[in-house]
Amino acid sequence: MAGALMSVIPLIVVFLFGARHFLRDLAAGAMKL
Repeated sequence: MAGALMSVIPLIVVFLFGARHFLRDLAAGAMKL
């Protein structure tokens, strides 16, 4: 269980990191409109 958790956490971190940049770019694009 702990091993699976340790393998999933990095994926979650990367997903959140990417989503944050995506939302920021989306907001910047909306402001230009």
